Amino acid sequence: MKENANRKSTVRFLLIAAVCVAFVFLLVAVIIPEYKLNRAEKLIGAGDYKAAYALLDGMVYKNSAEIAADCLLRAQKAGLADVTVGATVRFGLYEQDNDPSNGPEELEWLVLEVDGDRALLVSKYGLEPRPYNQERELTNSYKRVTWSTCELRAWLNGDFFRAAFSPEHQALILMSEVKADKNPLADVDPGRDTKDRIFILSATEAGLYFDSDSARQCPGTAYCLAHSRETENGACRWWLRTSGVEDDGSVSVVTAKGEIFLVGFSCGHEPNPAVRPAMWIGLGGN
Repeated sequence: MKENANRKSTVRFLLIAAVCVAFVFLLVAVIIPEYKLNRAEKLIGAGDYKAAYALLDGMVYKNSAEIAADCLLRAQKAGLADVTVGATVRFGLYEQDNDPSNGPEELEWLVLEVDGDRALLVSKYGLEPRPYNQERELTNSYKRVTWSTCELRAWLNGDFFRAAFSPEHQALILMSEVKADKNPLADVDPGRDTKDRIFILSATEAGLYFDSDSARQCPGTAYCLAHSRETENGACRWWLRTSGVEDDGSVSVVTAKGEIFLVGFSCGHEPNPAVRPAMWIGLGGN
């Protein structure tokens, strides 16, 4: 009798445990996501796309990913309305907190210029350290390159462009005429003008758009700081597209203190300076 009672008790416990597990699964997999999705739809109806995106970000349930992407785009486009020079806007997504498990974070940009229905933006942070160009000559010295021929330009307009921006975001980024500005200290070939969606500032632009060394100082993202030894109090060196003074592939940079260093670094300088992308974005239709 006692064994039979124990057996019944064990079966009862297992049934209750199974019901609890099933309920928790249902709660996590359906009830909570459904609640969030319904709540997000109400927020969307009220025009609060930012809050709706925050609810749906990272959720895998029904069409939540597509709705979240649309909310992100709408929220970021709304942030572009009536932009002013000096403002910070959010546009696109990229890994920044050095924790890939939680997905990429919204990119922040400083507005450098507003020209009619377009605006020039530069990344608020140094995103990651990368070489300007790594290709070497037979002599093992770095191959001489300019902005028009460097690997960094190809990466920005290729892998970075696709990773950071959805097709809908990409449609708002303008193809821009990028001038091959000469180094004012030396008669070095600056290469040719290019047409790019994503680029980096020249030494002339870094002096024009930032009125002091402190304004040019660029904090690095957590990802950038974790992967670079080229930092000072959280600020990082960042590449410019202007050639250095030596006709050897050297490239101008902005130092961690915000100074424009026209002498330049080797294009494969290690530790690598950070990348601080820039772009012209269309403001029409926001």
